Amino acid sequence: MRKSIFLKVRDTELYVVKVGKGFPIFILHGGPGLDHIDLGYKFDPLMDDFCLLYVDQRGHGLSKQVEESTLTVKNMAEDINELAKQLGYTKYAVLGHSFGAFVALQHAVDFGNDSVITILLNGAKSTNGLQQYQEECMGYFGPDVRNEMLNNMNQAQQKFGAVEQNIENLNIFIKELTDAKLPQYFPVSNDSLIEFKKYHDQVKINGYILHIMSSNNYGDYELSERMHEVENQVLIITSDKDYICDPKMSEIMSKEIHNSELYVVKNAGHYPFYDQQEETISAIREFLKRKI
Repeated sequence: MRKSIFLKVRDTELYVVKVGKGFPIFILHGGPGLDHIDLGYKFDPLMDDFCLLYVDQRGHGLSKQVEESTLTVKNMAEDINELAKQLGYTKYAVLGHSFGAFVALQHAVDFGNDSVITILLNGAKSTNGLQQYQEECMGYFGPDVRNEMLNNMNQAQQKFGAVEQNIENLNIFIKELTDAKLPQYFPVSNDSLIEFKKYHDQVKINGYILHIMSSNNYGDYELSERMHEVENQVLIITSDKDYICDPKMSEIMSKEIHNSELYVVKNAGHYPFYDQQEETISAIREFLKRKI
């Protein structure tokens, strides 16, 4: 049974959806500006062996709104540390996807130890070069798909520029802009894209958070020189056709973090748990059962 709970953590209140039982796994959504529904509950098959805690990170989804100055990766990582303390967990895993992987890695650097396991899906240790990589990946698409994406992005920008610049219209703009770029997130399977949209359309998008966090590099997110500080066991998962976060970055991270393993999901884009759910879940389950 899925249980929804609100927990007071530091200066805010976090919304958590709990399912399953056993060794706890905090699951962190991407974004910023999205919520846990974006993950489509695709990790639910793990609940036979583990307790899953899908978290709306501070200011996101149904979690309490916060001062914009507190919207940093570092603060979100500390939230998870305090959340674990409140729930009485001394041994647990933190699984983050995309932006959520930024938070999970920050948590590993700041609060990790040999009782904590980190799982990074399609993440990066720095935002340096990500925009350039994404622009270069546009070349993998045929002219028809590429032109359609660019046209839809331009239309969304023009539409937003013609209306009142308020939060409601900003959220609509971010939703339309994201929809325009979906082929870059799902370059392998149109079926995965269609399934993803069913969940993504339910997400409580917060364009203001995206604007604030992307404007300050997510609170100066940069961990390139701190990989040697990670003490816990780490599983790094990437995809061979991830056109958002460069798979080469995951390869580099796996060499720099001494207690890490790298798993590459073939024939998958930025959301391998949609494109290749069974394989992705199996890799996570097998790793956890060896490490806990």
